This record gives sequence, structure tokens and C-alpha cells, in this order.
Amino acid sequence: ATERVLAAFVGSAPLARRRSGSTPKPYGGVVGYPGGIWVSSAVVAVTDAVSTFANFSQGFSLPDVGLLLRGAPAGASVATLNTAPQRVDLVEAGVRGNWDAVQGSLALFANRSDLGTSSGGLNAPVVRAPERVYGMEATLGVQPTRALALSSSLTWLEGQLDKEDDGTYTFLNSYRIPPLKLTGSVEHETLPGWRNGLVFLADVFVP
Repeated sequence: ATERVLAAFVGSAPLARRRSGSTPKPYGGVVGYPGGIWVSSAVVAVTDAVSTFANFSQGFSLPDVGLLLRGAPAGASVATLNTAPQRVDLVEAGVRGNWDAVQGSLALFANRSDLGTSSGGLNAPVVRAPERVYGMEATLGVQPTRALALSSSLTWLEGQLDKEDDGTYTFLNSYRIPPLKLTGSVEHETLPGWRNGLVFLADVFVP
């Protein structure tokens, strides 16, 4: 697939300097983003109940140009800021199972970008640097009886960036990486057509 994005921006003074009126605003401009992306996937049925899958895809997105402009130095313009698009390569593989009363899945995924976009924190400039993100997701569903259904999921995500572009990676902050997530639900058909459910969600912070 081929994508072409054309974006236009007007000048906007950084918030702190706009309040003080001490510096002129950066200049706006027009930026073009041509490029192509690839998407492919495959599914293999191991048995009637079990299948494996693999996906490869590429993402293409614009950085937060508004945030870049708000933190830009006096006299800057779109042409002088690092507004290059973020291209991401994503690989995912896993297995799914679907039996009469039990269903489950396990997926592993990883993505990388030569020029990622991460928040540096409150009032800090945006970080444009190589980054890699990886994780896993597991799901399980069980129906002990015709009226009762249980389900749960576990999602773990981690990421690193090479802030100085020197091959040394450090962990991404919580602006990008959420904590370990656990979910669960219980559903019961108390009467025909009447279902009761309970859902819980937990974020687990691992030091």
C-alpha cells in the first residue's frame, strides 16, 4: 500500500513565551509525507481446534507537530524542526485454541522504529529516537455449565529507546508503557434471556 500525507501548520508561540510575550512565534509551513507500507498475515490450522498465526505490518504516522511547535525555540519553523514521520515495523505471532467449553489464545508481538516519538515529560521536548516495544497477551475463556461463562486476560508491554542514538537503550517511561493489566469477567444466565455479569480490571505495577 502507498500513503501520502500532506499537512499544513500555522505558527503558534510556545505557551511559556506566549504568556510573557518575550519572543516571536515559530513559523508555520507545509510538509509532505510520501511513502509505502506493507501488510501480510498467515494462519495455519494445526488441528480442528488449534491454529497458529503470524502477522507483519508497517505503520505510518505523524509526530505530535503541535507539541513540537509549542516547545520550539524562537524563530523556528516547521522546516527546521524534526517533523519526520514515524514508521513502525510490527511482527506478531501466536496460537489460538477453541474447544467446546474452553477457548484460549497467546500472542507475542514486537515493533521497532528508527525514529520513534515519545514524550519527554511535563514541559520537556519531544524525544525523537530509535525505539523498540514488545509484549504479550494471553486470554482464557471457560464455560463450566451452559449458564456460566468465565473469561480472563493478561497483557504485558515493555519498551526501550536509544535516546542518544548510540546503541544504548533505556526503558520508555509510563507516558508510553502501561502497567501489567489483568482482566476478568463472570457471566451467568440466571433466567432465560436474563444475564448477570461482573467485570474486574487490575493494573499491576512491577518495580
